[in-house]
Amino acid sequence: MILDHFIRHVVEAPDSLAIQDDHRSLSYGQLNELANGAANLLRDRGVPKKGRIPFLCAAKSNGLLAIIAAMKADCAYVPLDVGAPAKRLKNIIERLESGCILTDTGALETTLKSVEGLANPPTVFVLPNGDEASAPIDPTHAGERHRIECIAVDFSNTGEISPRITEEDIAYIVFTSGSTGEPKGVMIPHRAIQNYAEWSCRYFNITPDDRLSSHAPFHFDLSVFDIYSALYAGASLYPVPRQASLFPVEFFKFVDSRQLTVWCSVPSLLTHLCNLTDLKPGKLGSLREITFCGEVMPTATIIKWMKTYPHIRYVNQYGPSETTCASMYYHIETLPPDPTQAIPIGKAISNTEVFAVAEGNTLAEEGKTGTLHIRGRGNGLGYWRAPDQTASAFVQNPINPGDCDIVYNTGDLVRLGQNGNFYFFGRADHQIKLMGHRIELHEIEAVMSSVSGIHLNAVVTFGNAETNQSVLVGCYSAAREIDGDEVKTHIRAAFKNKLPSYMIPKHLLKLDELPLNQNGKVDRIRLTQIVSDVLSNSNTAD
Repeated sequence: MILDHFIRHVVEAPDSLAIQDDHRSLSYGQLNELANGAANLLRDRGVPKKGRIPFLCAAKSNGLLAIIAAMKADCAYVPLDVGAPAKRLKNIIERLESGCILTDTGALETTLKSVEGLANPPTVFVLPNGDEASAPIDPTHAGERHRIECIAVDFSNTGEISPRITEEDIAYIVFTSGSTGEPKGVMIPHRAIQNYAEWSCRYFNITPDDRLSSHAPFHFDLSVFDIYSALYAGASLYPVPRQASLFPVEFFKFVDSRQLTVWCSVPSLLTHLCNLTDLKPGKLGSLREITFCGEVMPTATIIKWMKTYPHIRYVNQYGPSETTCASMYYHIETLPPDPTQAIPIGKAISNTEVFAVAEGNTLAEEGKTGTLHIRGRGNGLGYWRAPDQTASAFVQNPINPGDCDIVYNTGDLVRLGQNGNFYFFGRADHQIKLMGHRIELHEIEAVMSSVSGIHLNAVVTFGNAETNQSVLVGCYSAAREIDGDEVKTHIRAAFKNKLPSYMIPKHLLKLDELPLNQNGKVDRIRLTQIVSDVLSNSNTAD
């Protein structure tokens, strides 16, 4: 399993760099020693085998430390978003029923606010940031202010630990947007991350000499590529500073100064860099691989990158959280001749089968649209404490109803091309990918519905043709006697209180009525056209 590979690198090359962020650098030996200290403390405090250990860390070096410590303690780790509203974090932490939570001094106050008021608040274990310039924080005193038990991890016992986990045990739970208004916890076993790491290191030729970017936050499943490709191969991780994601000059400076060899991010970042400035030839000399995942890559964007940096290999990855980061891949070998030509999502990775199901539960023929289904070692175990949702997504293979054959129904519409590669054609439901994040529109709509005076609402996307990017637009009808500005203020407040920033609509559009179809449901196709007309021709929306 993945821990075995990590320990092998600890033994063979303890001084090689594991991770370097703004706070500190940790070698494989140092990371292992600190993880042992945290894991021994957790075990001594009675954390049970197969327990859940959520973590909220400001420093990615501490996030990686928390991940390894949880695994060494025979538990599943649960990465949480430091920037999420306290109510959302509290909801997740309460549902996990965990007796502990890991944090660091940079995220301590956020963590305490997220657990106070719970009927059975977890003990808060605090990791130091490792930044000697930071003023020391007394965790005990901070915990007393919130009436929460707070313990500093002192790493007094760094003895090696023998894991007692199996490949079917849960490695991590990542919470994604849920259609019921509640986040869904996707459970991924150790065999799945082992399978993905084996494939990624073999396909991308990742070795201990490689330097990988770490752009995606750890609560976003795209980070699985960075974390486990590095740990499996013994390579080094370099978390990307916020400035390097916002400004092209900082991006090029970061990649070149760290001599990164493998870059992974959502396509939106590459588009963002293109839109801000012309790409500069002669840069990024160390990069040999750029891979992207999480949303559709605009073909115009990849054409610009390939023309400017032809020495880099560009690989499109596809896969939902339920199948461990990515299940399919496509190497863009030649420059696309047409910017309107879709980039394939490709073929299945190792130990994975993908197929499209047409109406009547038949296999979709070449060129015909069907719903993508996935089976294999990368499939997850379902959703945490949500049997009905699990049963609706992890289904009996509709092509093979006679035997017990559970596959994951992605809900994505695809077509098989003549070249043997699949192409993505949208969603079968109202789930979308935006800026790499998977979003259930119903979750946003549930928040809007909670605002007094709202009659009917729906959320759609509006595409910006100039930037190849889309934004969320919240549409609603309300009682005429209610002040429009006041309603928008209440909606914005509800969004801020209950949703992470990437799920908050950029525009709010008040309509006298929302268009309905013959079944009395919101006609999203007509509504999308209305939104497009309004936003393209006026300033009606805020």
